[in-house]
Amino acid sequence: MLTLIRGRLGAPWRPLRVASVGLAGGAIAIGAIAGIAGQATAKSSVLKVKGHYKAQVAAGPGCEAATGQCFAGRIYGRAISGSFTGAINSITPTAQEDVMLVDAATTIRTRRGSLHFDHQQAVYNVNRTGRGEFSWILRITRGTGRFAGATGYLAGAGNTPPSTGRSTSTYFGEIKLAR
Repeated sequence: MLTLIRGRLGAPWRPLRVASVGLAGGAIAIGAIAGIAGQATAKSSVLKVKGHYKAQVAAGPGCEAATGQCFAGRIYGRAISGSFTGAINSITPTAQEDVMLVDAATTIRTRRGSLHFDHQQAVYNVNRTGRGEFSWILRITRGTGRFAGATGYLAGAGNTPPSTGRSTSTYFGEIKLAR
């Protein structure tokens, strides 16, 4: 089907012949444009994060962890900045002497929402005279506010000397926002 459209191309007015794509073709074109726009939005909703944190391992009446050990501290970065708390669920020996596998539940609270991690996995050097080197990874299990429906991970490395229980670490990761 051909549709006549009057338009100005050059000096004189003249009819143009344009093939009409019809309703189905228009719907496909709109769908393609919406798909491209959706992809652009999805790419912009991924936060690349990095920063550092400081924490203190503690035990006490407010700690309800299975091991009786909890931690709390501050996290610093452009996309994530706030406080965090955690409860150590288990500490398991590995095949390497003085190295333990630690499992903890962790929550990061920012002014724009919270991130929850049911299982933070860390490999930790517990040698009493050592620097307490560790590395860790955690996967987002749920969030609130800006982070509602978010997925992604954080990972890092640092030190927690067993003699002090004071922890410092750097981190990096990706957070894919649901909206």
